[in-house]
Amino acid sequence: MIIEAIDALKDKNGSSKRAILKYIELAHKQLPPNHYKLLTQHLKLLKSSGQVVMILLLLNVLNGSSAPKCGCGYPPKAKPTISATDFGFQPMKSRNSS
Repeated sequence: MIIEAIDALKDKNGSSKRAILKYIELAHKQLPPNHYKLLTQHLKLLKSSGQVVMILLLLNVLNGSSAPKCGCGYPPKAKPTISATDFGFQPMKSRNSS
């Protein structure tokens, strides 16, 4: 089923695990409840036997840009500052200042 899905998808950059899973779910209605785990196991078996090649693309490295960005790209929000006076506490007076 996996080889069938990869052939049917015909993606020139390769097929993702998610795309293979969706194709199998649409093409075959009688699947066991743990078919996602079975897909993972069978992909590992196909990889170890050499029938499937898995490629990890690092687009930032290939494009020559710096390390991958983290987060959503927006600067962090300013955190409010809290002082003791916000809770009704008054600063203590020094004993030496009279």
